[in-house]
Order: sequence, then structure tokens, then C-alpha cells
Amino acid sequence: MLKWFRRRREAARLAPADADALVRKYGDDAHRMALHLEERALLALLADMAPLQGRTPEQWRRVAHLIAQNTHHRQSLDATARMANGLK
Repeated sequence: MLKWFRRRREAARLAPADADALVRKYGDDAHRMALHLEERALLALLADMAPLQGRTPEQWRRVAHLIAQNTHHRQSLDATARMANGLK
């Protein structure tokens, strides 16, 4: 249990740093890149390969979420959520 908690805490600590690095490197495409990395990590997991850059798909999803919160993608996420709930 303690090992799980440590891994989770470390992943939460790394997510903002990963998000910042992607924004610096890819600018407006950082959110798209984070989603791409999540997909590649998932494929690596399904193929029984090592995690992509040491990160799980969940960690890349957290990075994408952080980027979306801090960029213009937040508006599109809000619109998507409204559409999913049947609101306009």
C-alpha cells in the first residue's frame, strides 16, 4: 500500500513539470501531444512493453488535463462536457 501511495504522489509531482515542458516545447499543440503520448503509452501497456518515458497512460492523461486547464482547450472541454450532458 505504501509503495502505491509513493508512486501516485511522485506521479502527481511530475505532472505539472511534464505539462510545463510540453507547453514550452510544443506551444499550442501541447494538449494534442499529451493526448498522443497517452495513446502511445496505452499501446505500449497493451503490448507488454515498458511505459512510455516512464509514464503510464493515466499520468499522461493528467498532464493533458493540466494543459487543458491552463490553455484555450479548457473552453472546448467545457463545450464537450455540455454536449455530453445534453445541454447547449
